Amino acid sequence: MSSSIIVKQFYPYLAEHVWEVLTAGRYLKLWLMRVDFKPQPDFEFHFLADLIVGQRHFIYCRVVDARKPELIAYTWQAGAKAGATLVKWSISSQKGGSSLTLEQVGFKGSSGRNERAVMTKIWKNVFTQVLPGVFKDNFKIIASRELKSHYE
Repeated sequence: MSSSIIVKQFYPYLAEHVWEVLTAGRYLKLWLMRVDFKPQPDFEFHFLADLIVGQRHFIYCRVVDARKPELIAYTWQAGAKAGATLVKWSISSQKGGSSLTLEQVGFKGSSGRNERAVMTKIWKNVFTQVLPGVFKDNFKIIASRELKSHYE
């Protein structure tokens, strides 16, 4: 069994807009957490999450890489006793929008298998249900001519 999660999705929005949704507090609170966040290496943050219904967990994180608007990566530790994993978001501009890929790697042992199963469901829901709503409510879908002129 794999010790990682990979989820990919195309969105008809500029890479800069995808970056904003992943890194700006006003958008983070809509899909993941309410937290002071800075997309800069070594920035530490934490938040409280209901990963499993009825069970609240502190998620401890530290940014390890940030390259606007293409990559943000941070450690992710769900509880003081849990092993840390790495969450990496990659954004690439494509014709008509942007491709977003999430990789979460480093799940270990039986507790890691359980955490991986829970996070797989959560991330798939974020990609297919939650993020599309955040984009739709806050950004205009780009027309191909806007994308072309933006990158010329």
